[in-house]
Amino acid sequence: MTEQLSARDCFDIGYSAFHKNNLEEAKRYFHEAIEKDPEAHEAMNQLGIVALHESNNDQAIEWWLKSLAIEESAETLSNLGFYYSQQEQLDKAKPYIKRACQSDPSRMDAMIQWAYIESTEGNFSKAEELLQPLLSHEVAMEQAHLMLAQVKSEQKLFTQAIEVLEELVEKDPESDEALLKLAKTHWTAGQHAASAQYYRMLLKRLPLHIDIIKEYGTLLRDHIDTKKSIELFQVNLTWAGNDWELHFHLALALEKDNQPELARQSYMNALELNPTENILRQKVAWFNAKLANK
Repeated sequence: MTEQLSARDCFDIGYSAFHKNNLEEAKRYFHEAIEKDPEAHEAMNQLGIVALHESNNDQAIEWWLKSLAIEESAETLSNLGFYYSQQEQLDKAKPYIKRACQSDPSRMDAMIQWAYIESTEGNFSKAEELLQPLLSHEVAMEQAHLMLAQVKSEQKLFTQAIEVLEELVEKDPESDEALLKLAKTHWTAGQHAASAQYYRMLLKRLPLHIDIIKEYGTLLRDHIDTKKSIELFQVNLTWAGNDWELHFHLALALEKDNQPELARQSYMNALELNPTENILRQKVAWFNAKLANK
């Protein structure tokens, strides 16, 4: 009987139900907690999270604002800030994220998000200032390094970005994100051989990662060796034959390598898998006309 339960008991039961993905039971106990204690701001915060899970965004905001009216908890501030960030409303997100960090400086995720927002506003020095203390923090270290490298790259300071990422790899050799960022940063900086080296390292760890295969193949095709690109795509089509983009990438490489019949066939294979893609229909029609006039 809930009559015998305290507001805290109801909250704890609701919290447990939420983490078991039983949203209806969670809502019932959170509401019960608020009925027993109208200032149960934690229950209001959790009802906001439940509402967001149910795609009731306006209701989520309403609950979070009710919670904040009672107590400005860093968690609720963060929830609102991250919600607005995900909606790409950074002007609304920033005040909440900033207040969350000021309320609880240990919220590393909010601190990194604050740095990201500052960076998007062009306040690079402020972003770096926020990230520097996190670089040696065990929990936040990886994300802080990755964000700092992004901030450096946005300023076209690619050498410094690479140094930040190399430092991360030294601290955490298992960071696949660092290797991927290194591959992309070297590519952006025009250092294609170094980029290829990191893509190869990644594929040794993640040989079936289709997005990395596509990126590496594109690098090979556009900047290093078209035939190696073709070979890479062909090998991986043996297990990923239902991926229309992989057929498309192969077709682009074959086209560049002046193999029109095989390029047309690859475009046709891609079109069969994705018949609504205009670029594929255009490519097939163009090659049909070209080969018919040979």
